[in-house]
Amino acid sequence: MEHEDFLRKFGISKTEFERAGLDWYELDLIKRDHVQNTNRLEAAAKYVADRLRTLDEVHTVRTRVKNPEHLVAKIIRKKLEYPDVAIDVRTYAQAITDLVGVRALHLFKEDWETIHEFVTHTWDLNKGPVASICEGDHVEFIARFKERGCAIHNHPFGYRSVHYLVSFAPSKAESTVVEIQVHTILEEAWSEIDHVIRYPYGNNKQVLSPYLVFLNRLLGNADEMGSFIRLLSDNLTNRDKQKYAHPLKDATLTGRVRRDVRGLPVEMKVKKLLEERMENLEIHLASLRTMPQYESVAAAFTASARESRQSPHR
Repeated sequence: MEHEDFLRKFGISKTEFERAGLDWYELDLIKRDHVQNTNRLEAAAKYVADRLRTLDEVHTVRTRVKNPEHLVAKIIRKKLEYPDVAIDVRTYAQAITDLVGVRALHLFKEDWETIHEFVTHTWDLNKGPVASICEGDHVEFIARFKERGCAIHNHPFGYRSVHYLVSFAPSKAESTVVEIQVHTILEEAWSEIDHVIRYPYGNNKQVLSPYLVFLNRLLGNADEMGSFIRLLSDNLTNRDKQKYAHPLKDATLTGRVRRDVRGLPVEMKVKKLLEERMENLEIHLASLRTMPQYESVAAAFTASARESRQSPHR
């Protein structure tokens, strides 16, 4: 790609390029060197990804080796931000730490803790992990990040993730830095949407920012709701082990669920919504108990539950 076409594609002005103090020939050497190392970098990404896939808490793993043009653009921007950093064909692999990226996605926010323990005990970290959070995230989740040694970064666009820089060394002669990103599937969905909307480079997308923020909050609440649903499911499963109860006959069930809702680490507006749903459920259950066919339905429910527990194939 021609020099001017490249700058235009990535939204970098000629003045900015000159201010970066970089030589186009040196950048071309870096690009060629990175391409030659692609096979080694892909092997490192595959190894780390395969290790992460052994965890039950990991739902999906994605890998990528940095695109050569994106690497050159990032070097230019890094020099603009940090003019004193020396970047050439010998040092670029130390200056740019995300040449290899591995993304581990999980379903529930609390699953991160198991993945964190695995990463920190399996590989040497180049520096401490960084948890990117969104303004307004629940204090309980932020506290968990801090307890496990994560530096907290309030991301300006609401991106949520935990980043690790680990050293992968297949031999004594070579060591590769791999960036591992860990976040939920819903956080991944938002980041993908945000990336598509905010790019290509140089486009003014300010008018869309409030809508991206709103979507971010919706998915953040959805993540917390997912954690609540699993907590509720676990509670119901534990109670079923003690007796064959069913939601129509167990008059104390909704009361216990109410207490679980009050102790859940979610926003107050989410708790209020859940409590309103519980009130509606209690009214509905009360009306069902007055129906003539209630006892027969209750008996059928109990028999079905007992049969399911006794049969290993159900």
